[in-house]
Formats: sequence, structure tokens, C-alpha cells
Amino acid sequence: REELAGYSQAYQSLLVVQAKQTIANWCGTVNLDDPPRVSLDPLSRMHKFLLAEEYEIDSSAFSEAESAERIKAGLLQVLCDCPLVGDITQGKADGDVALIVAKELSSQLVD
Repeated sequence: REELAGYSQAYQSLLVVQAKQTIANWCGTVNLDDPPRVSLDPLSRMHKFLLAEEYEIDSSAFSEAESAERIKAGLLQVLCDCPLVGDITQGKADGDVALIVAKELSSQLVD
């Protein structure tokens, strides 16, 4: 049992490393030290969108409805257009792999 647990942990570690490399290859990376420029990398575009958001809102701004189209264009469409996400949504990855990739994408966007 201990040997199997060790293999399982090694597999999970390898999966995380491979997910990070795959995301970097397919989606780009987020580097806050890079000069501002127009990036075509999905990860950079989503990160830029999130950084530009206003998170401290007052009651009048809170009462205004959020534009679903703006969020769709800024985040969701960028994510849907990413070839890696497209392959995952078409079932080309195991559920465990898709979960690890989603966690790593989220982690890289918020770190």
C-alpha cells in the first residue's frame, strides 16, 4: 500500500508539473515585470482584464447591473478561444487532468 501511495503522489506531482508546462506553452505566462504591451497569450489577456477590474465599489455602483457581454468578451471568450481549453472541453483530457489544468490556470491568474 505504501508503494502504491508513493506512486500516486509521484503521479500527482508529475501531473502538476506537466500542467504548468502545457499552460505556459499553450496559454502563455503572466509576468508582472514585463512592460505593458498587447499580448495575444490568453493567460496574459485574462490577467490584464482582472487587474483592470474595480473591486472596491460603492453602493451606487453595486446597484448597477454588470454587463455580461463585457465579462464574456474579457474573460470567457478569451478562455474559450484558447486551444488548450478547447481540447479539454472536447473530451481530449481525463477529468483529473482537466481539474489540475483548471486549478493551475486559476492559480496563475491570481498569483
